[in-house]
Amino acid sequence: MSRERANKRFYRVDSAHDFSTFMDKGQRAACQNRWTFEIAWEVANKVGGIYTVIRSKAYVSTEEMGDQYILLGPYKEHHARTEVEEADFPPNSALHLAVCRMRERGYQLHTGTWLVDGNPQLVLFDIGSAAWKLDEYKQELWQKANVGIPHLDVEANDSVILGYQVAEFIAEFRNAAEELSKGQKPQIVAHFHEWQAGVGLIALRTRLVDVATVFTTHATLLGRYLCAGNTDFYNNLSTFSVDEEAGKRQIYHRYCMERAASHLCHTFTTVSEITGYEAEHLLKRKADIITPNGLNVIKFSALHEFQNLHALAKDKIHEFVRGHFYGHYDFDLDKTLYFFTAGRYEYTNKGADIFIEALARLNHYLKTSRQDVTVVAFLIFPARTNNFNVESLRGHAVTKSLRDAINEIQSKMSKRIYEICLSGRMPDNEDLMTKEDKIKIKRCLYALQRNGLPPVTTHNVIDDWNDPVLGAVRRCNMFNTIHDRVKVVFHPEFLSSTNPLFGLDYEEFVRGCHLGVFPSYYEPWGYTPAECTVMGIPSITTNLSGFGCFMQEHIADPMSYGIYIVDRRYIGLEDSVKQLAHYMFDFCRLNRRQRIIQRNRTERLSDLLDWRNLGIFYRQARHKALQKVYKDVESFEEEYEVRRNSFSFPRPLSEPPSPSASRHTTPASSVHGSDEEDEVDDEKEEEKESSFDIKHKSPTQKKVAAIPVAKYGGRHTVTILPGGGIGPELMGYVKEVFRFGGVPVDFETVQIDPNSDSNADLEYAITSIKRNGVALKGNIETGSLDTTVISRNVGLRNELDLFVNVLNCKSYPGIQGRHKDIDIIIIRQNTEGEYAMLEHESVSGVVESMKIVTVDNSERVSRFAFEYAKKAGRKKVTTIHKANIMKLSDGLFLETSRRIAKEYPEIEHNDMIIDNCCMQLVSNPHQFDVMIMTNLYGTIVSNVVCGLVGGAGLLSGKNYGGHYAIFEPGTRNTGTAIAGKNIANPIAMLNASVDMLEHLGHFVHADILQKAIDKTVNEDCIHTPAQFVVACNANLALFKIQPTVTACYFDAG
Repeated sequence: MSRERANKRFYRVDSAHDFSTFMDKGQRAACQNRWTFEIAWEVANKVGGIYTVIRSKAYVSTEEMGDQYILLGPYKEHHARTEVEEADFPPNSALHLAVCRMRERGYQLHTGTWLVDGNPQLVLFDIGSAAWKLDEYKQELWQKANVGIPHLDVEANDSVILGYQVAEFIAEFRNAAEELSKGQKPQIVAHFHEWQAGVGLIALRTRLVDVATVFTTHATLLGRYLCAGNTDFYNNLSTFSVDEEAGKRQIYHRYCMERAASHLCHTFTTVSEITGYEAEHLLKRKADIITPNGLNVIKFSALHEFQNLHALAKDKIHEFVRGHFYGHYDFDLDKTLYFFTAGRYEYTNKGADIFIEALARLNHYLKTSRQDVTVVAFLIFPARTNNFNVESLRGHAVTKSLRDAINEIQSKMSKRIYEICLSGRMPDNEDLMTKEDKIKIKRCLYALQRNGLPPVTTHNVIDDWNDPVLGAVRRCNMFNTIHDRVKVVFHPEFLSSTNPLFGLDYEEFVRGCHLGVFPSYYEPWGYTPAECTVMGIPSITTNLSGFGCFMQEHIADPMSYGIYIVDRRYIGLEDSVKQLAHYMFDFCRLNRRQRIIQRNRTERLSDLLDWRNLGIFYRQARHKALQKVYKDVESFEEEYEVRRNSFSFPRPLSEPPSPSASRHTTPASSVHGSDEEDEVDDEKEEEKESSFDIKHKSPTQKKVAAIPVAKYGGRHTVTILPGGGIGPELMGYVKEVFRFGGVPVDFETVQIDPNSDSNADLEYAITSIKRNGVALKGNIETGSLDTTVISRNVGLRNELDLFVNVLNCKSYPGIQGRHKDIDIIIIRQNTEGEYAMLEHESVSGVVESMKIVTVDNSERVSRFAFEYAKKAGRKKVTTIHKANIMKLSDGLFLETSRRIAKEYPEIEHNDMIIDNCCMQLVSNPHQFDVMIMTNLYGTIVSNVVCGLVGGAGLLSGKNYGGHYAIFEPGTRNTGTAIAGKNIANPIAMLNASVDMLEHLGHFVHADILQKAIDKTVNEDCIHTPAQFVVACNANLALFKIQPTVTACYFDAG
């Protein structure tokens, strides 16, 4: 592999913002006399997630600002003893002077460095040393901000003391820095996290200290309380009476502190879009900037070893499973997948409720589909327990006893065999195992017998009958029986390497699992799926978590990278559970190679979450605050602007086309049979357009609507109308191909009863297509003789205004016919003519049927035909008519097409009578290029040409309107006579699905499927319907074994 190509392969996103240009260890900041203070309750004080944020960000912060960056927080001795190395600041520095002046006032300050990556400087304030001023601080807070603090709220009181200490220190530092600056005014920005630090911001602003301020909320205080109460949170955000709700929960004073800080700061940020939405309604201020949380990826980095680390950690989990399920160990560990969820024990907020429900459905899917996969699902939530479950400990004891016995027997056996072979004879069966060895093994096997089922939990949970996880497990009958393909293990404490059951710390456990499942309802960010990602473990998240929103925004197709995003915002709970269960089921169906490739893809996203990239959002927030306070701050808007396009991970090259703007960050796929890279030009792929992207010249015509909005993280939802006859079995082929090919399309199936005397089914189908924009359709019979029941097919076309049908009639080289190389485009008007369904019996025995032809629709279809011919490089358009007899109706259609033809002088136009046309098609079809005709003639001509190229089962038809599109087999035959006999040719329906994929913009998938179809027909020369079915199944196998086709779902990693 050339160096240039190798560089391309391993090029990551770490230069998307080129944040490294700012990492000068504070030289630029020192020259500008610019200082940054970051204040949080969790500085060197591990309480929750903010500790992880500040700790992991410390390295890039010090690399960027060096000694100009200082952390401020409370002094907690039990943490500081192990995490802080105390030391004084250099004498005669502004920091030293400020600390000395604070100490002179009686405050106790601890200074030094934090023992984390980057070793940032910090100042920790002893809360108790300023407690004597609490009343004074609270009085000032009331007088200047109208915020009152109850005397008994210790946490709020401590926050007030810390806030005013911080404000005094920053004010003293500013004065000292100005004294030492020799005329250069210091530029100071103070960044506060959460309400506990927010009092310091309020004090700085009310005391008019000349400092720029930034306030970040990681999750609103009121939001946490509302979600804890099982409130329908997101649907009622705009209707909450925030003051009343905060008062009910006795947190009104804390809420006021948080809201005041968010309104007084110069720049307000949140960690995610979803938290910004929450803050806009609860705090009544929109976020100025989103500052997503990152990770210090170097900590998790294993380069190319992460696959080996996964295998090693998985072996340790295997040992736990062998012991936990002894006596019921009837499944193959090589075919066992480990799913897990973990976090604070917030049953509904963390999504444990729908996870357990979805596991029950997954269990049903695996049993009914007869999959040989077993899933062990771990739920790791800390709960109150009385120690380990005796059964769990016993299981590990008996398996250890068996392992030790076998190791001892093996050692003795090898020695005996060695001695016997030295004596010159071949060992027999009796020489291998002695009677004592057999007795020892039988004793171990007897100990492995078990009367009860394997326990669901590893501990004795206190008040287990009221435990929500165990209650849900009982309700769903997830009891780990031998018939269950999904086993559940509830581990009610955080993992550590001293754990006697696992012997793994959390990070190692995550590496050994196959899938992390975090279907959270309230998750402002979500570090657990982020940690999975940087360790190369696929995960399931939701669009209500900050992580899920971030991935949905910055990755073109998250599922291709192993990030499954469950919709918990726009669909109902039942649909969310179904979606989660289907995601897990689809994951279970991946083979081992596909899982390895997916882990490779997932790990590639790690740089996307690295603080070296995300740190620029914090820099942008600080810069915006500085510009509001210090007018002489130079403008670097263009330099600091976060361009979302350049920060977007595209689809892999083996997936549908990626945004060309993000080309340079594409992790390229592997070429078939080598380690080289595919030379796929995303910009050229981007230039490919839908076959129906026709621009009308006349402003009076309807404009073509955009492709419907993708749902569920870049996926399209398409309506399926199986129809009658062979339609359902043909749709089954399409679904199977799409599922295995990883096509980002979901199907909404709508059945229409052909014999119903009601139009309700038809109306529901129309509603579904209007919702999704696109449909794939088999032919639908209308069996009812009731004249009020309209034709299902015609009704769809008329109601959706699908005014044009396009049929590309092209010969297959592998099919022998009377004529070769036929290539004709048939374009028919789709909603008028004899299909207007206007019939009546004028007198008894006399029926009149009206043929409708209008100028507007004739012009629409004519203009479409000429635009289509122009775009496709066609040279001639032929209008088919019967104007010699139907002088008014067909005459109007012919006249309109001739008028439109004059606007396209580069395209030849002629016309032909329908009966002559049929004869000419049979005798000399090559004279035709593009044909345009009314509705009934289109039906006739389409069937004639389909017969010429090989029959009804080959060609597909496309129906287009101003807003919707339906794709179907070209001849619209139901095939009722051959239904259920497994002889129906699926090629026409597969071709229709190819047309649909091209319309949706999934050109890569469409191209792969088209090549598979062409190979079957042309290279294998399949001719009979029965063979077509066999060939279709062979093509499905081809999808599984061909590297180039496998790359459709996962590249070779």
